[in-house]
Amino acid sequence: MARLNPRAALQGGFLAAFCLLLIAPLTVHLFRAEAEPNLENRARAEWPGTPPLPGQGLHAWPARMDAYLVDQFGLRGQLIGTINRQLHAQLGRFASSRIVVGRRGRIYLGSHIPAEPYALIHESCGWGIGPDHVAAAARDITALLGRVEASGRRGDIFVIPSSAALYPRDLPRWLARQCAASIRPAVRVKAALPPAARRHFHDPFSAMADPALPLPAIPPTNFHWSGVGPDVAEAWLAERRLGLPRLLDLPVRIEQLPSDISSFFPDVEVTAQVAVPSAEGLESCAGWPCFPGIGTAGAKIIDMRRFRGPVPGGERLLLLTDSFGSFATIWFARHFSEVWQFSTNDLWQLTPEELAQLRRVMLEDYQPHRIVMLYHDGNIRPAWAGLMQRMFPTP
Repeated sequence: MARLNPRAALQGGFLAAFCLLLIAPLTVHLFRAEAEPNLENRARAEWPGTPPLPGQGLHAWPARMDAYLVDQFGLRGQLIGTINRQLHAQLGRFASSRIVVGRRGRIYLGSHIPAEPYALIHESCGWGIGPDHVAAAARDITALLGRVEASGRRGDIFVIPSSAALYPRDLPRWLARQCAASIRPAVRVKAALPPAARRHFHDPFSAMADPALPLPAIPPTNFHWSGVGPDVAEAWLAERRLGLPRLLDLPVRIEQLPSDISSFFPDVEVTAQVAVPSAEGLESCAGWPCFPGIGTAGAKIIDMRRFRGPVPGGERLLLLTDSFGSFATIWFARHFSEVWQFSTNDLWQLTPEELAQLRRVMLEDYQPHRIVMLYHDGNIRPAWAGLMQRMFPTP
């Protein structure tokens, strides 16, 4: 009986394992029941179809097929998750170039644009923001407030400082030096406004930066504010700036919640303590069904909600916001009898007819007493021009 050569057995086992490693992704790709969930925070390459005839785009088809295969091969999600977990566990880093790891446990969303990985941080703390940018923002805000007033409503601009502005010392040292040498755009824009417009421009930095807060205004692992941040900022605006009485208080519980930017590092568990308000005593509704009158625009806007309080006789508020608005709306229900919130991030998708219908419902049907336009400081310029163009066009 021939004796088994240990070296040959080892080589054979290695070859078999190598072949299985090569075959496994293809096998999973061919026989999986459905596509793996997209964990990469971007659109994947689409199926390019059958090869076209020469002269009809055949030269571009191989590259499109290659991109599709790279994006769709089996076990891709598991591989990405494993890489993300090991990178974070071993080096404390994240695979996405848009996540900036700061100090003392804080992380920052550096940009919405991969090609400009620190754009949000620079916009927030003012690095590289020139006087022309500030002057243009001041002109847009002044014009926007004028158009809101012309519609018969009171309008207010509410600019929310983001993490880079509130916690610049937690940035990587080289970014912290840039922010330390800069002045926040919200401060510069407010100074550039005429007095009448300046009274309607609100910057809750002092309230949110108060070291006596029980939790950070923005959780250290989040991009958006949550809990304590909108709580103190809304109270500061409503009571100290607008002089409104508090109609009710909201019960709060402390929860350990996942990071709101976890889509940038799938399979990595990152959490923070957040003060979560209860909607007890409020009539609450979120999404398109809350506003049937806006028609097909609802399917494109997506981010919208409504709260009605138990105390009649207060003002009706319309909140026009970026993504920070969804975290703040419930807190405004303490000072207004009814609050409607719409994110304007996707208004560009609406047809002129849909925009006109949305304006009719917001302004004519709802008849808000006050309109608050709430945007974080990374939107210090583009938000205002877009709002004028779409929500308050020239008659």
